[in-house]
Amino acid sequence: MTRRLLPVLLLTTMAMAVTGRAAPWDALRQKSVSRSHQFIVYAGDPSARGAIAMDAEDVKDKFLELLDTDDQWKHPIVIDVTPASAADPNEPVSNVQVINTADGFKVELDVVLGDDPRQAHFPEQLVRAILLEYAYRNQPALVATGVSYAEPPSWLVDGITSLTADSDPDIPQDDSDLFRSLILSGKTPTLALFLSENPETLDDPSRELYSACSMSLVRLLTGMPNGRALMQSFIRHWPGPNADPEVELLKAFPALNSGNQSLEKWWSLGLASLSAQDRYQGLSLAETSDQLDAMLKFDVVIDKTGKTKTFSLDEYSTYIKAPGAQAALDALDVRLLGLEAQCNPLMREVVAAYQTEVVQLVHHDGHALKARLAALADYRARLADHMDQIADYLNWYEATQRTHASGSFDEYVRTADELDKEASTPRTDPISKYLDSVEAQLAQ
Repeated sequence: MTRRLLPVLLLTTMAMAVTGRAAPWDALRQKSVSRSHQFIVYAGDPSARGAIAMDAEDVKDKFLELLDTDDQWKHPIVIDVTPASAADPNEPVSNVQVINTADGFKVELDVVLGDDPRQAHFPEQLVRAILLEYAYRNQPALVATGVSYAEPPSWLVDGITSLTADSDPDIPQDDSDLFRSLILSGKTPTLALFLSENPETLDDPSRELYSACSMSLVRLLTGMPNGRALMQSFIRHWPGPNADPEVELLKAFPALNSGNQSLEKWWSLGLASLSAQDRYQGLSLAETSDQLDAMLKFDVVIDKTGKTKTFSLDEYSTYIKAPGAQAALDALDVRLLGLEAQCNPLMREVVAAYQTEVVQLVHHDGHALKARLAALADYRARLADHMDQIADYLNWYEATQRTHASGSFDEYVRTADELDKEASTPRTDPISKYLDSVEAQLAQ
């Protein structure tokens, strides 16, 4: 929807500019009503009105599918599209508000279209309007005249906007690379920091990252057991502006309420799983081991000039007092969580054990570190040796004990037969004939 609706809004801008010069303002107040009759669209161009109404319904359908609920709307959503030339210059580019009427409240989305319709953030504002109607439809007293109502959290608006957007076939919609680079950098935002972020203050790259993380959070929450029903309840009782967003999230999704560290790990693992979502097969044992070895050697800033030095994890006593030790360990923690999400299943407990060691070092607990790391290294060596023995046995069994052909070497045998046939076929070119005659003479 985000990309598909943009050309419509651009055409609407031009049409309204022309209409605004040629006709009185009343001509622009014509309306179109969507198929469910919830969306009432005012704009100058009838084609644009119809397109906006259809797109609004499409977004609502995806919203209802995301929550696994039926369409039981009770209050209309009015979308008023105004050309910049006819709008109050002090009016915001877009605004969503709940307005009380004699027949109950309505949600109004006002959009002022200037030279760049993207500045109106129409997709996000449409989702905001849908959320407001859904949240307060059964509790209208919360939006009565003179009562301040709570706005939906920014991450919820952004996340649902991303999940309900139409993909552009010309633009790859795979966010794996974004999350993978985030995980590899070791700079994933903590959940507490992310929830308190104000997206309006972010630059474009940070805003893109915020939207991706928002989508991730909504997807993770709705993907939990009974997650969609819990999300419905959360939307109807989202926290007010002064509430602690992390505390409120734990209240709404009790399964997460098992301690701060567990919550942060759930968040980081969620981002890590998205970084590997384009990989249908996990890493092999050897690939996991190689990546783990590479991670356990990392750079640490050792002085105020920014100079770095490479250390291994067991050199804790050497690098722990360096200025960049904490940041390096935090980054390693995130990278290990990312590896845990896609490593070979036999190595998952090993990677998790290393991640636990790093968490302890972050909290300055390096007691008996070398002994624990030595035990992990010994376990890894025995695991690798055991897997080699299993592979050797399977190869031996395949070669000597099977009573029928497995087909594993069919391609090899077929190729050998073809080469043999080629070799047995006499060649008639002049050089081959000469070599054949020489061979015959030597054989006499």
